[in-house]
Amino acid sequence: MTITQGKKGCAVWKDGEVDQVPAFNSEAKDLVGAGDTFLSVASLAAYLDAPAEVTGFLGNIAGSMAVSTIGHSKFLEKVPYMKYMGTLLK
Repeated sequence: MTITQGKKGCAVWKDGEVDQVPAFNSEAKDLVGAGDTFLSVASLAAYLDAPAEVTGFLGNIAGSMAVSTIGHSKFLEKVPYMKYMGTLLK
C-alpha cells in the first residue's frame, strides 16, 4: 500500500514494514494529475515486486515531474524521466 503525502513524499507499506520516501520537488507549480502520474509508475514497480523504497522512489520521480508542469499539459516521457532519475542518483 502506498500513501502519497505531498511535500513529504510518500509512505510505502510492504511486508509489514513502512518506508518513508522523500519528495524531490519542493516548489510545485500545479498539483493536478500528480497522484495519477505517481500511480502510473509506482503501480508498475509494485506489480514487478520492486522493493518498497524503489516503488516510492520511482513514483516520486514521476509525481515530481508532474507538479512542475502547469495544467499537466505534458505527458510523462521516458527520456526526460530517465535523465531526471540519473540526476537524482548522482
